[in-house]
Amino acid sequence: MAWDGSSFHGYQRQPNAFTVQEALETALYACVGTRVAVAAAGRTDAGVHATGQVIGAHVSWRHSLWDLACAWNSHLPGSVAILDVHRVPEDFHPRFDALTRTYEYHVLSHRLPTAPRRWPLQRGACWYVPVPLDLRGMNQAASLLTGTRDFGFLGAAPDGGHTVRTVLKACWERNPAVRGNEELQALRFTVTANAFLFRMVRRMVTLTVKVGRRQLTLADLRSLRDSVGGVTPGPAPANGLVLSRVTYATPISDMWKAGKA
Repeated sequence: MAWDGSSFHGYQRQPNAFTVQEALETALYACVGTRVAVAAAGRTDAGVHATGQVIGAHVSWRHSLWDLACAWNSHLPGSVAILDVHRVPEDFHPRFDALTRTYEYHVLSHRLPTAPRRWPLQRGACWYVPVPLDLRGMNQAASLLTGTRDFGFLGAAPDGGHTVRTVLKACWERNPAVRGNEELQALRFTVTANAFLFRMVRRMVTLTVKVGRRQLTLADLRSLRDSVGGVTPGPAPANGLVLSRVTYATPISDMWKAGKA
């Protein structure tokens, strides 16, 4: 599924705020007539977007899966979309069965040290940094934040557990120039891990962008990474972050067949 996080206070249901989970469960109730909890592969913060979130729910449905997707979408707000529906084994859980999760973070920056300008068309989907960024330095910084290690300096575990994670990939790359403004460049940070800590990706972005702005050296970052109880700068804005992919040992489209075999 996908959503525009601008409309929501995160994924997980809250008593006094509208969330993605509430929107999904309310729409599903309208389809199947019973209250059903919808589990997700990742619980995102307010303002964070998704293009590849995976959710799961136990429902009784007599029609085709395509009909379920259409019916569900018809009751959802325009900022949320069910992209596909598959039948899976009874014991499947989108969060606990996930092998990896991939996030992307989008930044707009200036190619040259020109005066800061607003660029309102993408303000809900990226972080605008009004100075040139050293892409090579940012990738060197990102490489220091990969591997299996204690990432406690980047955040807390969602359930209060250990803070060791395995980051398989972390890199920055250029996207095409923003149409209509050749002074701006679009940058994308892609990071894949077995799991993430609370606001971990956004703090990784903050640190690598600080290196790109020459406000932090690679030696500083290495020292922070290896220290105990180091203080990490605050997270980058939520609006640049997208949950783009979740992977499993068996592709979701093949799970039911594999489970029945």
